Amino acid sequence: MAAITDTRLRKHHLTYTGATRHPFILAIRGGSVDISSFKRWLGQDIIFVRAFVPFLASVLLKAWKESDDSSDVDVILGGLAALNDEIAWFKEEASKCGVALDSVVPQQSNLDYCRFLESLMNSDVSYTEAVTAFWVIEAIYQESFAHCLEDGSKTPEELKETCQ
Repeated sequence: MAAITDTRLRKHHLTYTGATRHPFILAIRGGSVDISSFKRWLGQDIIFVRAFVPFLASVLLKAWKESDDSSDVDVILGGLAALNDEIAWFKEEASKCGVALDSVVPQQSNLDYCRFLESLMNSDVSYTEAVTAFWVIEAIYQESFAHCLEDGSKTPEELKETCQ
């Protein structure tokens, strides 16, 4: 599996780097992030996470029907449970930052992402395709924010918990 991952990373290096080293992530890591950008991200990301819930529920259903590894259901169920805590965290952070989540208007790129998630819920999308998308989304997210905590980062103290 590691060889496949390494091959894909080499083949799609520019796309992967663009996703994990987005200017927003680099601004956090460099300590120059504008708080208004952080607030905008916070509002947009909770919209995405809320759309991620039904997507992940569909992956759970596909795993139950199609996976030959019974532990897949447990892993995905754990991911779903963690989303409840994540949404609660977003609400708490938004409250601290003065972001009114009920008035956030989704940006076009966010709407496109949400439509992409919805397309993965179709019955013609296999479990393998859906779980791969789940893994990629989570891996990119983790890798991006972990970069903000690596040695040499100047991530503002108040954003370190966010990155963790």
